[in-house]
Amino acid sequence: RQVRPLQRLLAASCQVSIRQPVRHCAMLACAGSRSAEMEDTMSDDRWAYDEILVDVGGFFTTTHTFHTPAGTLAALRVSGGMAEGEYQAADGRHVLIRRTGCLSRSYQLIDGDRVRGAAEPRGFFKQGYLIHFDGEELDLVPEGVFRQGWLLVDRSGITLLSIVPRSVFHRGARLVAEQPVEFPLAVFAYYLRTVIQQETAAVAASA
Repeated sequence: RQVRPLQRLLAASCQVSIRQPVRHCAMLACAGSRSAEMEDTMSDDRWAYDEILVDVGGFFTTTHTFHTPAGTLAALRVSGGMAEGEYQAADGRHVLIRRTGCLSRSYQLIDGDRVRGAAEPRGFFKQGYLIHFDGEELDLVPEGVFRQGWLLVDRSGITLLSIVPRSVFHRGARLVAEQPVEFPLAVFAYYLRTVIQQETAAVAASA
C-alpha cells in the first residue's frame, strides 16, 4: 500500500527519503550503534510505518502480535484477567505492563529496569485513562459516541495515535500513528484499550 509522508512517523532527527525502501529507514542512524544483523529489522522504539496490525491468539492467556509490512515488531503475552503483560524488545530488554494492586485499576509500564509509564482511570464519569509517560501527560479517550475506536491525545488535544478494531472477523486492532510515537507507549495504550474492552464485556455479560 502507499506510504504516507514519513516525517510524522519518525523522530525529528531521523531524515529519510521516501524513495528509499521503507524497511531500511536509516534506523541504524536513529537508534545508534547496532549489529549488522539488525540492519533489516525495525526499531522497536520508533516505527517507520503509519500503521501496525495487531493479531490476537489464545483465550485465557493471550498473545498480541504487532505486525508491519517489514515484519513482526513484538509479541505481547498477556495473563488472564489482564493483570500483566510482557514483551521482549529488539535489544533483549523486557517491557512489562502490570496492575499496581490486586483490586487496582491503575497500571505501570516498566521498560527494562525503570518505570516509564503509569495509567489511572480518568474519573468515575469519564471513560478512558490518564497516562503519564516519560514526564508527559496524555489521555486515552473514546473516538466518539457511535465509534469503537480509541485515541491517544496530548494535553493540547492533538491526536498521537488511533486504535481501531480491525473487523468483526479479527480480534486485534489497527494502530494508526498520527504523530511520532514511541513503540512502548503505543503498546501501553493498546493494552489499556484492551482492558477497557474486557471490562465493558464483563459488565454487559452480567446485566
